[in-house]
This record gives sequence, C-alpha cells and structure tokens, in this order.
Amino acid sequence: MKYCFLFIFIVLKTGKGFGLDVPFLSGNVNDLAGIISPANYDTLTRILINHEKKTSDQVVILTLPSLEGENLEDFTNRVFNTWRLGQKDKNNGVLMLVAVAERKLRIEVGYGLEPMLTDYHCAQIIRSRMVPAFRQRDFDTGIKAGTRAVMRILAGDEEIKDELLKENYPVWARVIMGTFFSALIIFLLFSILGSGGFYSWFLGLFLMALIWFMLPGIFGDKAGKIIFWVYVCIFLGDQFYTLIQRLRGKYRRNGSGSGRSGGGISWGSGYSDGSGYSGGGGYSGGGGSSGSW
Repeated sequence: MKYCFLFIFIVLKTGKGFGLDVPFLSGNVNDLAGIISPANYDTLTRILINHEKKTSDQVVILTLPSLEGENLEDFTNRVFNTWRLGQKDKNNGVLMLVAVAERKLRIEVGYGLEPMLTDYHCAQIIRSRMVPAFRQRDFDTGIKAGTRAVMRILAGDEEIKDELLKENYPVWARVIMGTFFSALIIFLLFSILGSGGFYSWFLGLFLMALIWFMLPGIFGDKAGKIIFWVYVCIFLGDQFYTLIQRLRGKYRRNGSGSGRSGGGISWGSGYSDGSGYSGGGGYSGGGGSSGSW
C-alpha cells in the first residue's frame, strides 16, 4: 500500500501524469506548433481533403511544440489509434507528426497501406524531402514536399519511387551496391542449382527474401521486382527439374533386377549404383519510419 501512495505522490509531484495527452482531431492539418503559414495551411487542407474524397485514404498532419518526454514512435502510434485514422474496413490512414523541440518527425502508416507506403519509402521521404528543408527552418516547404510525396506513392506513381532512390543514393553508391549484390546473387544461385534437399530450399528462400527487400532500393522498384520474379521462376524450375530427376532415378532403381530374361531379351539394366538427384476503422501496428533534423 505504501508503494501505491508513493507512486501517486510522484505523479502529482511531477505533474505529468501518464504523459502527453492526445490532442483533439480538428481536421487534416493540426498545426499545434504554429509552424505552417496560413497560405500553406489552406493549400495542404485542400489537397488532403480532395485526396481523401478520391481515394478514401486519410492523410493527417500533426505538429507539436514538444513531445514533453514522450517516445516519438509510441506517441505517434497512440495518436493514430486514438484518432482511428483511415476507413475501418481498409485501415488506410497515414499520420505525419512533427515535434519541433525534439527536432523529430515520423510518418505512421495504417495496416492497409503498408504494402504501398513501406517503411523504406517513408524513410526516403523523410531524408530527402523533409529533413533538408527542416534544417533550414523551412517547415512549409518540408511538410508540403513530404505530403505530396506520400500522396503520389499512394496514387501508384512509380516515378516518385525512382526519384526518391536517386535522391537518397548517389550513382557511385548504387554502382557499388549493385555490383556487390549481383555477385552475391550469382554465387548463391549457382550454389542452389548445384545442391539439393533442405539446404537448397533454405538457401533459395533466403536469396528470395534478400532480392525482395534489398534490390528495389538499389536498382529501383520496377527493376527489383523484375529480378525477383525472374529468380523465382529459375528457382522453382530448378526444384521441379530436380524432383523429376529424383523420381526417375528412384523408378530405375526399383525396376532394376526385376525384369524378365530369356531369348536374349533383358528388361532392366541389372545394375544400380544408388546415384541420382535429390531436392526439395483503421489501426496501425507501428509501420512507418522516423527521422530527425
């Protein structure tokens, strides 16, 4: 009991209770920090309302003077789920939160939009479109650029993904990474084609995941997906071929020695060395990305 009173005393003494309260949702743009100019406020509100009417995707902006000791990721997720952003049956909400005192920002994405607006894309938007402007204290430009990039990705604009890739990785970096991962893929692919059984499947699925998560960030989203599906076809074709050869080898072994002889005719080879092939109201769960300037 004394510990309970001690806890209440500490809470009352600090005056912070259970942390920063979730603010009231007043619209698509909630500028509590007062960093957005009136003209930009009206522009952002208009384009976000129009986007929501066309797609039902609900993109909301929140700026705060300070997090008051709150963890950025936890508080953003709490705001998102308290406001219940996005349609209930689609979970298609996005929250862009800016904390001025801590110089931090985050893009929180609902479950339904995570396949389109990935953590990788959010991180790229923050690094290349928002942080450079924020460092110059130009919040209008940074917030507008980040918002437009988010909406372009949600609209299925493939060009924005390539633009973000070029902005975040210079040509020399992409050449080095591309050469390294190409060599690694070729090495692992030959290892897979020359092996069989559990090892083949394990290595193949590992390489499949590597291509899916890494290559779009090096070669671009479209090229990365093309390489992924080419690899899947080669891998599954090799596994199917290995399985056919294994079944044929098993059939030969089972048939040897059981043939019929006589009159100079022999069925079956009479010999097997045992060789052959072997083979095998919306919610967010924390998806998004954070950054600082």
